[in-house]
Amino acid sequence: MATPAQLSRQKSSNRKMRSQGYRIFEQPLYVCDDEEAVIRSPQETLRRAMILWLLGCSVDETPHAEIREAMERCGLMPDLSPSEAEYLATPFHDEQTETDMKWNLESSWVLLWSLKRLWWLNSPETLCDTRITRILGKLKSAEGMQRTFAMHSKSRILDMLDLTLRQHWAVRDDYLRGVHGIPPLFGRVVQRRHHALLWLTSTTPWDEVETNT
Repeated sequence: MATPAQLSRQKSSNRKMRSQGYRIFEQPLYVCDDEEAVIRSPQETLRRAMILWLLGCSVDETPHAEIREAMERCGLMPDLSPSEAEYLATPFHDEQTETDMKWNLESSWVLLWSLKRLWWLNSPETLCDTRITRILGKLKSAEGMQRTFAMHSKSRILDMLDLTLRQHWAVRDDYLRGVHGIPPLFGRVVQRRHHALLWLTSTTPWDEVETNT
């Protein structure tokens, strides 16, 4: 049975979805209740955001050796997921792998929002911008990784996860119905945000997060 907090989130998210013209899943679909959700620490969240940003930079013709050097300087190598470690150790990749790595910048972006490094989170209809480099570029050191930022409340993070879950459902429903009314950009951004927010509100390893809807 849904808790009052879960029902309240569903109502709020559905209201936003309607105002934006998206289809709504009327059946039960909830994120974890506040009492069950586990929010990762600010330090762990910052380290993950930095990893995702650096790996995204590697797609922009930044040599892997330079990315690895930055990872080592920041002490991030132990935090790489198995797939990320394999990517960094392999000099050449197919186009799809490079594209997937680039999209992880959108995951980093929503984690920066959770750390209150962004005043507001843009609509999934647009990409992250150069602020990601201005924010994380200043922290690219062992000392920078020691910085601690205040995070949004558990309740607000779960609000964002709930809305993102429903946006992701709308994207998949659109695809399954063959309507394709939602822009592909929206779907890719929402998927990456969903992945990051599920990681943030659980103890699931990065590579094992499943964005079910």
